Amino acid sequence: KDLEKRAPNLELSIDMGWFWFVSQPMVRVLDWINGFVGNWGLSIVIFTLLLKLLLFPVTAKGFVAMGNMRKVMPKMKELQDRYANDRQKLSQEMMVLYKKEGANPLGGCLPMLAQMPFFIGFFFALREMVELRFADFGLWITDLSVPDPLFILPVVFGLIMVLTQKLNPQPPTQDPMQAQIMKSMPIMFAVFFVVFPAGLCLYSVVNAGVSLVQQRYLYKKLGVLGDAYIGGGGGG
Repeated sequence: KDLEKRAPNLELSIDMGWFWFVSQPMVRVLDWINGFVGNWGLSIVIFTLLLKLLLFPVTAKGFVAMGNMRKVMPKMKELQDRYANDRQKLSQEMMVLYKKEGANPLGGCLPMLAQMPFFIGFFFALREMVELRFADFGLWITDLSVPDPLFILPVVFGLIMVLTQKLNPQPPTQDPMQAQIMKSMPIMFAVFFVVFPAGLCLYSVVNAGVSLVQQRYLYKKLGVLGDAYIGGGGGG
């Protein structure tokens, strides 16, 4: 706000990435929320919850698509066993199954892509906000602009990723090496987050946690949380 008063467009000297036109309004809303609660960490939590609520209709479409994929997992497994030595025939039969059951393997990914500008914008906004310097969230976090000193947030994020992977359907045709890479993703992200500012980690934990709750709710509503539908990790 101070840069805007100094000269026209001077606030653009703060690099908020490709989606700066999304990041700047987010910073304004976050600043407005903080004017009421007086805690930047709590403001990040509230803003993330509001963002997840706003984007829930789009998110729900992706989760429903993945839920439909889980529904056909038993039939997909049968096809995998039947055509284990003929990957071309397996792919053909899988396409027939998708068409018959109305399942779309890309249906869970496309709605997620629509949300990316918002999440990337908020990510860069938090990275560049000088207001988070020496901002005390509470408990062990005394500065949201530096990494979590006890590594609690990165570990929590990794655990949420593990639980999320267990909900996502794993295609029978997935390469074993790719499956192993997907299983290692929570560890990789947890390691990355060790050096990320605590403010970014806090946002990521709340965002991933709410997504997990939303996904479980929709899967339960669709009736696809039973053992018969568990397909492992991965997914769109």
